[in-house]
Amino acid sequence: MPSATSLTIVSKCTVFPDQKSTLQDLKLSVSDLPMLSCHYIQKGRFNADSNGHIYITCNDAGVDFIHATATNISIQDILYPLHVPDCIRGFFAFESTVSYQGHYKPILAVQVTELADGVFIGCSMNHSVTDAVLKVPQGGPRVTFNENEPLSERIFSFSREAILKLKSKVNNKKWSQNSDNANVDVVELMGKQSNDTLFQTHNSAEDVLSRDLRWCAEQLNKNVAAHDDGTVRRFAQDWESNPRCFPLGNLDGASMTMGSSPRFPMYDNDFGWGRPLAVRSGKANKFDGKISAFPGREGNGTVDLEVVLAPETMAGIESDHEFMQFVSS
Repeated sequence: MPSATSLTIVSKCTVFPDQKSTLQDLKLSVSDLPMLSCHYIQKGRFNADSNGHIYITCNDAGVDFIHATATNISIQDILYPLHVPDCIRGFFAFESTVSYQGHYKPILAVQVTELADGVFIGCSMNHSVTDAVLKVPQGGPRVTFNENEPLSERIFSFSREAILKLKSKVNNKKWSQNSDNANVDVVELMGKQSNDTLFQTHNSAEDVLSRDLRWCAEQLNKNVAAHDDGTVRRFAQDWESNPRCFPLGNLDGASMTMGSSPRFPMYDNDFGWGRPLAVRSGKANKFDGKISAFPGREGNGTVDLEVVLAPETMAGIESDHEFMQFVSS
């Protein structure tokens, strides 16, 4: 299997705006501040004052543009293997770069890699483009997970029919709880739960395994109902009084972190060559238990899950018929 070392950098340049910026220091949502310890998404510059507060300064410093070739790698080398190949990593700039390094690195880089029979366009963006009032430790924040742990990565695709079957399986009854969420599908509630970092639901493995999927969704429903306006405001006030970076990783060995969304129009990114063949991401922010959801290429309710697990856990998932029966071949 070709590796990232098969890649050759043809050229690298900095693209500058065609006119000077008239923007002042940007003031964006403080919800991006915790991401300073995260890798660039492998999707101006930062400035810090004497108090350690971080800003983004629109100084027309430009963004990186990289042209590379990997003509011994074909599209089928990327898409056909059961697990996502390591050569993907070489198609993105800023490998293992932490967002705090936006003080001296571009906030955006685009790498265009020519393959044997196609083109891979990799976009890397700073995960925390913000003006912040977050004090950070000397030397900047660090990644909170082991970047070198052995991992297995696979794309699990689900057809519209499979998604409908799953919804039917979970929603075979109406909610018995009399609440504002009474008419919301279980699957939808689980989606809302998993995409909101304020909400964390904890249950033992014994409880989860001895009950059905509906019971799990009901636990999420109770948690969602408990997070009313007052609870969310108290959380925000607590964070503002004591800002801290977001600790990514599987800290207890039994957690899952859900990111992205099948509602993001990933395949609408047409750079002039038509609809993309596939969506893949780099190594950034990947650890045991990280799952990202994307729309399937066919659209119309199809979903792709990018799943990153410890190799032994991945092997267990792949041998689980209850799960794999819903996965497209």
